[in-house]
Amino acid sequence: MLDRFALGCGVLLGMMLAGCDRPPANLPAPVATVTLAGEVAAAGEVAVRMGATSLGAAELGRRLAALPARQRREMTPEQWRRLIENVALEEMIFVDGVALGLDRDPTIERQVESLRRRLIVQRRLADARDQPAPSPDEVRAEYEKDPDRHSTARIRLRHILVKDKKEAARLRQEALANPEKFADLARSHSTDPSSARRGGDLGFFGRGRMVPEFEVVAFAMQNPGEISEVVATPYGFHVLQFVERRAGEVRPLAEVEPQLREMLHDRRRNAATESYMKGLREVSPIEIDDAVAQLVIDGLPEPPPPSSH
Repeated sequence: MLDRFALGCGVLLGMMLAGCDRPPANLPAPVATVTLAGEVAAAGEVAVRMGATSLGAAELGRRLAALPARQRREMTPEQWRRLIENVALEEMIFVDGVALGLDRDPTIERQVESLRRRLIVQRRLADARDQPAPSPDEVRAEYEKDPDRHSTARIRLRHILVKDKKEAARLRQEALANPEKFADLARSHSTDPSSARRGGDLGFFGRGRMVPEFEVVAFAMQNPGEISEVVATPYGFHVLQFVERRAGEVRPLAEVEPQLREMLHDRRRNAATESYMKGLREVSPIEIDDAVAQLVIDGLPEPPPPSSH
């Protein structure tokens, strides 16, 4: 894999250099003299020389450290040398670009500032999400709230999915009046094509397969033919009909503890993030001038036409 990467880098660099119509400005000799020390190099020691340019041991180490640890363990000396040569070539191209003034190019400066902003936002959100993991007692307490939630029991349902709440309520009334016609209603009205072809039949499924809003209602149903209230989920509005249940066993805490711990940790991190953003909004309410915003939107350049390929 690394050989293909190194070869790809070499081909790419060759294309970049060959495609230039001008001679590179102040480009050092194209052959990098690579020094591989047998011991850890001192921070100030030069590891690679490229004509008048060089890479110190500390900088080379920083760049090579980006390689995943697993790949580093599998590298041969020849693969290391080829990778270091690519790092040296990248540095040479960078030096050439700076000599041409590309470090002051307005487009590059805008891209750098955009990247800087994204990195700061990502780091700040990561800091807000950095919350302690739940304790064993917290995991146990969550488990004991509803042990049946960890049952291997499976249920079978039919459902009708529509986008409009009023339509869902109307279809529910029809289903209540004629439960035996539920499958026909699903075939005619449901916007879930995969289940609609089967009369809304979702087959058997266990806990954790459906979105929470759907699952809570589904697993509370008991009697064959029972029709649910209208259930709102991110997908739309559902009407459910219970078909049957297959009994199961409650899984022990030890079996579900890793998933519970991660769920509680995610819940804590999400709550911390929401709290942080809520605080920002309270301190600095967001006020949008719709007229000005629309002028900005109208002034955006037209997107390029879709490719015909």
